Amino acid sequence: MFQISNLTKKYGDHVILKNLNLEINPDEVVGIVGVDGAGKSTLFKVVTGLEQVESGEILLENQPIQDLEPYSRAELGLAKTFQWDSLFDNLTVFENLAFTLKIPKDANVAAQLLHFLRVGNQTKRDFKITEVLENVGLLNSINTPLKELTPKDMHKVELAKVLLQDWKILLLDESLSTSMVDQRVDLIEQIQTIKDPRRKQRGIRYSNRTVCFRI
Repeated sequence: MFQISNLTKKYGDHVILKNLNLEINPDEVVGIVGVDGAGKSTLFKVVTGLEQVESGEILLENQPIQDLEPYSRAELGLAKTFQWDSLFDNLTVFENLAFTLKIPKDANVAAQLLHFLRVGNQTKRDFKITEVLENVGLLNSINTPLKELTPKDMHKVELAKVLLQDWKILLLDESLSTSMVDQRVDLIEQIQTIKDPRRKQRGIRYSNRTVCFRI
């Protein structure tokens, strides 16, 4: 499903990743292990297109993606969580997530506005958001401004943003080796939320999808 072949990344003369090879199969949970400075976060950046590579190939379902822009990789199913500074503090949890849902790619501004105003689209949107928030344990905070949330719940909002997307492989750039126990517990809970087989019975299907995180 996801393959990296002979990937090399440099910053100046400093080689961060050298001839890296990696293969991840559907429905796996994979931890990337390495000491600080080993290049774990750099790997996530080059995979998502935030950094360019010197050489090598990245394949998602046998399609080369190493030359694609980040948004094109995301459209193919590659997702990554970010820190909560990518969210809007003054907006509610619901409003933040509403921005995440896809709109027609070829729509102009007027068409985009109508897309969100149509009753049918609003109903589908609202149901999808509430369903995801229930799965991450934030349904009771749906109308709460982000600035009133705890850091733990902010992480859950970021996870909910990703789960609203049509993703195939999810990169969690959060270290499980952190000295802060609460952060480690949060990350484990995130992975369990995504991969818990009971989710399939509730309409959210996460089977055949892969989660990758760094240790």
